[in-house]
Amino acid sequence: MATINQSDFSGGNNAAAGNTADVMQDGKKNKSIINQLGDGVGTFVSYANQAKTMQTGNLHEAYVNQVSGSMGASDKNQATVTQAGTTGKHTAYVGQSNLSENNIATVMQTGTSNFADIRQGDNAKYGKAMVTQSGVTGYALIEQQQGSSYALAEIKQSGTNNDGRIIQEGGGDVNASGVGNEAHIDQMTTGMGNVAQIHQGDFLGQFTGGPALSNDNYAKIKQDGNTNTA
Repeated sequence: MATINQSDFSGGNNAAAGNTADVMQDGKKNKSIINQLGDGVGTFVSYANQAKTMQTGNLHEAYVNQVSGSMGASDKNQATVTQAGTTGKHTAYVGQSNLSENNIATVMQTGTSNFADIRQGDNAKYGKAMVTQSGVTGYALIEQQQGSSYALAEIKQSGTNNDGRIIQEGGGDVNASGVGNEAHIDQMTTGMGNVAQIHQGDFLGQFTGGPALSNDNYAKIKQDGNTNTA
């Protein structure tokens, strides 16, 4: 297992700022953890960090955390996870939350039964999240929530029985709307039995009975083959 901690005071002002972390692993059942965390006290407490994980083989786990506490922010961070193998069954998680703005997260996986989860939450503005999975029975989830605006999410899956889901919800702004978001799910290459879901708009409305507000958003799903669900 490889663990890199670049947190708290590493960037000054209770911040993790301007750090670079790289992990490369080969073999089987490896685990990588990169933490570039603030302590939730100052401003921009996880700022302009870069994290890269490259794993080849099978059954790997990769976790990248570029977050702060509730009083801080996650801004201009970049995270890239690449997991390659024939069997696959990889797990990748990227967290860029707490006043998340201008963050970029990319996950690329090959093999079967891979799992990818990217979360850019708490006033998620101008974030970009991309997942690419090649193989079968993959699962990809992108969450840009709680005041999501002008965020971009893309999932590309090739093969059969894959599941791709994107959530771009409001809840953090005045009218709990999701504004100006863009979501793409592409399951076009030799696919069948795939599932694609996109949700954009109001998270609070389902509890209050109010309208599901969603303004100037764009969503696109592409599927090829048989027995797909969108």
